Amino acid sequence: MIAGGIGIAPMLILSDVLKKKKYELVLLFGGRERGYVYPMQEFKDNGVKVHIATDDGSVGHKGRVSVLFDRINKDPNHTFIYTCGPNPMMKAVQAFAASHGLLGQAACEEIMACALGACLGCSIETKSGFKTVCYDGPAFNLDEVKFH
Repeated sequence: MIAGGIGIAPMLILSDVLKKKKYELVLLFGGRERGYVYPMQEFKDNGVKVHIATDDGSVGHKGRVSVLFDRINKDPNHTFIYTCGPNPMMKAVQAFAASHGLLGQAACEEIMACALGACLGCSIETKSGFKTVCYDGPAFNLDEVKFH
């Protein structure tokens, strides 16, 4: 799991589900500074190995969450990436996954006005055209989304 900022929220729910399947769970989390870092005890209670990076180095490694990519198992047969956070971060995750042949999913963050797909306000660009996050997502295959 790779999360940035408020992208941490769906990762906790995901870790609750995946812990029951006995997977090795790793979370790479990036935040601006100490005040933006979610308390990680619930993840640790789920058996998740937590690695943190902050832009200012106040918690964990200094720099973007991408400085932690070396903590990911790069075996395509045993690794699946889930990501949620700012688009530039997910674009970096997408490039990392592609360069190592890893599959994954991205939970996209957009403002959802109608939640029905009618207003198209939450549209994102994908390889197969525009999709609405509220109706078609919010999770998409990582290699499908065109992050800008």
